[in-house]
Amino acid sequence: MKFYLTFFHKAIIYIALCTYFNTINAQVKTSKEPNWILNQDYKTTIDIALDEVDYGYVMLLADEQVHLPKQERYYRNVKKITDNLGIQHVAEVGDIYDPKYQTITFHKIDIIRNGEVINKLDVNNFQVIRRESNSENYIYDGRLTAITNLADIRKDDIVDYSYTITGFNPIHDGNFSGAFSLNNFIYINKSNIRILSNTDLDYKLFNSDLQPTVTSENGLKVYRWFAENIQNVEIDYESPSWLIEYQNLFVSDYKTWKNVIDWGTKLYHVKDKISPQLQAKINAIKSKSIEESDRIVAALEFVQNEIRYLGLEDGIGSYKPFSPNKVFEQRFGDCKDKTLLLVTILNAMDIEAYPMLVNSVIGKSIPEILPSPKSFDHVVVKATDKTGRDLYYDPTMTNQKGSYEKIYFPNYETGLVLKDGNFELEKLQNFSDNLVEVFDEFKIGELGKGATLKVTTIYYEYEADKMRNYYKNSSLTSIKNDFKDYYANYYENIETTADPIIKDDSLKNVVTIYENYELQDIWDEVVTDGDDISVTFTPSAIYDILILPTEKERKKEFALYYPATKRHTINIKLPRAWNIESTDYNIYSKDFYYEFEGNYKRASNELNLMSYYKNQSSYVKPENFKQYYNDIKDLENRISYYISVPKSYAASDSNIRQKNSNSTQLASDVIKNIFLFLVLPIIVILVIILIIVLIVKNSKK
Repeated sequence: MKFYLTFFHKAIIYIALCTYFNTINAQVKTSKEPNWILNQDYKTTIDIALDEVDYGYVMLLADEQVHLPKQERYYRNVKKITDNLGIQHVAEVGDIYDPKYQTITFHKIDIIRNGEVINKLDVNNFQVIRRESNSENYIYDGRLTAITNLADIRKDDIVDYSYTITGFNPIHDGNFSGAFSLNNFIYINKSNIRILSNTDLDYKLFNSDLQPTVTSENGLKVYRWFAENIQNVEIDYESPSWLIEYQNLFVSDYKTWKNVIDWGTKLYHVKDKISPQLQAKINAIKSKSIEESDRIVAALEFVQNEIRYLGLEDGIGSYKPFSPNKVFEQRFGDCKDKTLLLVTILNAMDIEAYPMLVNSVIGKSIPEILPSPKSFDHVVVKATDKTGRDLYYDPTMTNQKGSYEKIYFPNYETGLVLKDGNFELEKLQNFSDNLVEVFDEFKIGELGKGATLKVTTIYYEYEADKMRNYYKNSSLTSIKNDFKDYYANYYENIETTADPIIKDDSLKNVVTIYENYELQDIWDEVVTDGDDISVTFTPSAIYDILILPTEKERKKEFALYYPATKRHTINIKLPRAWNIESTDYNIYSKDFYYEFEGNYKRASNELNLMSYYKNQSSYVKPENFKQYYNDIKDLENRISYYISVPKSYAASDSNIRQKNSNSTQLASDVIKNIFLFLVLPIIVILVIILIIVLIVKNSKK
């Protein structure tokens, strides 16, 4: 019996493996190139110096042709390897497709070496892999990657391959929209984009004035964009994410945003009656919460925190949400599912709410793009309370707190509300300050040695939400080590003297954290003066979010951390009395504001430094950049405040100097020494002279 079971298991495994590999081979097909394409030639020479080539290869031909009635997208890429480094990038051939509604067919894979054509197309060499590149975000789209790794690829080889992906997502009901790139991160010798359509298409090109040729062929309209010698794009990582930097072509047969709204409202229309289980949950929320505001918060917290985020987005699931009954029962869903569930719960409590399409990356650019469902990558909720106030919520966020009208909503910039009668985009405004307040208390012992540091940090709005998520996902030991490592960037030989204390006021959405440290040595040698040692005080909460440019001039927008408001107060208990004058200054820039105040309390030997910073915008316009550069560099040079003392006097606490970036003051001991050894003798001499003069005058009388 044991032998029989073992043999049986092996047979099952063998059959399964055979079925698996046969399925893979069946998924990858080969055929001749479609007869509707327009064949393209290409040059093997390039108009670019070899030392200007990135990644070790160039694209001799980038060809993409689409036949809308046939639902076929044809691709042909011809790449030339100019350096051994390029072999790694060129040797893998393949693409991604969705097996729910697409097939992939390869037409040729040729290697051209010294004028000889080597056929490398062999269906048995393909692998079909389910990579799920977005699984770290709990999104599984079911797409497959068909790839083959070419053997014996060499420098100077030309790799010429073509394939067709057949099938459009049926969720679009025959409508078409898409984006194409005329350029890339590598040099392109020739680019060809050709679209055959049985309807008129709208098109718009960014960063290029290239116009298409429009002709007719077999009753179809043919749109073609052709370009040569296209330089590669160097992505500017200091620009905002919404800035479109490629030469992107957008094509759509959706004429207006209302067409997209009509498409979306059908998808989010709930036909099923609310299940008894979901209705019981709605009734429980209503019974526990009398006020509308409390019901909104309770519904949001339930969907955010008890429906885990998980996206199964294969096929039409990439656009169509599951039934709210199903999402409630399975207790998971993606942004579409969680949004529709929250909308359903709110509507059942007579609270007006609708799904709203947004783009989490290029939201600000959406109004400039042609109408299309593909312009969005996320779905959120727009609600309206009984007073008519508009409310916006993201059900995929977690652990959000605060009153219902102040719950943080990300800066998505633009939204499309899926509501009957709506016909246009909505501009979204962010009114959050995201304030963080930091209070540092230093107590300096002997000069030249250490100090104690107490830190109190108060987080508001989204900063509180982020910190709440952080501490709920981290152990106390991890939090303590993370905090210590942070301050170790500013002070060496630091030790934690007590565990961090975290207080969370969920009603006000305020998180407060208390920290305590022992700094063994806070003094450093002054680089410009080897005889002095100094200690520096920096408002780290502000310094950490300063975006310092690497160039003085720009032609593109410059991204800032936004919204951001930081107030950092540093209290320093000094070991003795100092003669310090109060100082303050402001920097008024078009894109940020900075305020500094330094005050000294002689009675308690305390120095208070208050710094306040607020970004006024999410980006700097090119015409404002020069001022921003000058202002932010000014702030960088002035943001730190330090005191210094000669090494030889550290032990005696004399001849102390205190400085910041604006002024230098002598300590009280220095003034006393000047008075005793210079001013006082002069006064004594003057008094003696005065007495002698008076005596002489009296004697004459």
